[in-house]
Amino acid sequence: MTTTAPPGTAVTDEFRAAMAGLAAGVCVITTTGTDGSPSGLTVSTGFSVSVTPPVFGLCVDVRSRTLPAVLERGAFVANVLHGGAQDVATLFASRATDKFARTPHRFTPGGLPWLAEHSLRSVECRIVQTADAGDHVIILGAVDAVHAPAVAGGSALAYVDRRFHALPRS
Repeated sequence: MTTTAPPGTAVTDEFRAAMAGLAAGVCVITTTGTDGSPSGLTVSTGFSVSVTPPVFGLCVDVRSRTLPAVLERGAFVANVLHGGAQDVATLFASRATDKFARTPHRFTPGGLPWLAEHSLRSVECRIVQTADAGDHVIILGAVDAVHAPAVAGGSALAYVDRRFHALPRS
């Protein structure tokens, strides 16, 4: 039998503290709504699921205003941010309504927003599976394309101890 600790309990608070110490890469997930308007959010839960075939996974809070657009479109771009993109990560983690007006972007051949200037690489995916998991939705996407910016290299952006950190690349 599985039990779930209610929010604000010692177990929930201890778990949150433990996860704060787990370093995670930072991605901005971008998509377009059914009306064609771009939408995006920051996640620290992007992960490789499989290389053969290539599958990318992420977890999105059920309260996210971007989640409906991702699910309706059935596709997204995971922009893996470089170390200098902390402001972009913060902007896309906010509830601002003008995120794309304030961020240079272009569109992939598939018609999805791509943050080329702020990404080490970007992975364009089509959703193949979703699962409810507590207060989040797990989304798995088959990788259709990988986009590289004109200028490659640089550090990677990570989130640990509730702060952003630029990690040197070897």
